[in-house]
Amino acid sequence: MRYAARRRAARPGHPVASLIAATGPRALPVAAAGLAVVLLGGVRPCRGLSCGTMASGSQAVQDKGVTVTRFLTAAVDGVPQVTAPDGAAVRPLCVLPGAASFAQFSLAPEQVSRAVSHASVQEIWYVVSGSGEMWRRQDGHEEITALVPGVCLTIPLGTAFQFRGGPEGLCVVAATVPPWPDDPGEARAGQGPW
Repeated sequence: MRYAARRRAARPGHPVASLIAATGPRALPVAAAGLAVVLLGGVRPCRGLSCGTMASGSQAVQDKGVTVTRFLTAAVDGVPQVTAPDGAAVRPLCVLPGAASFAQFSLAPEQVSRAVSHASVQEIWYVVSGSGEMWRRQDGHEEITALVPGVCLTIPLGTAFQFRGGPEGLCVVAATVPPWPDDPGEARAGQGPW
């Protein structure tokens, strides 16, 4: 079905033939209430913590005056796990170039991260499973927050933070704004309570 639809759309003179030519054989135009582009195949694995290269051709494509931006879908089990500068296990998932990235972070039972602060990004975290604690300090104010499923918190730019997993470990998802950079100086080592 996918091959036949791609073959029909690729015929010379078809209104989206130039879009397929511009986006390559992994894109399949779909006509419905407009025009969308669906990526076929898997996602390319991220290198390090940057997922800016995760979707091949994530740039906008022009076709007859219409701009179409490719979208990305990633499954947590389909991306490689890497280690964050703070020691947490990370699975970088999706990115909106220039806007934000999204990842899953986890700690083993009783694992403690290294204390860090970010040089250019801020984050919003949401606890998915497990338990733990998050320490944050900024401008003379500090607090420790219990991490349980359903808790959402922010890590504003320049905030020092450290977190630790409870007896069953900890799993959170987080949006990073702007997207995580490929800069080794992004996570600056600090002193935390643990």
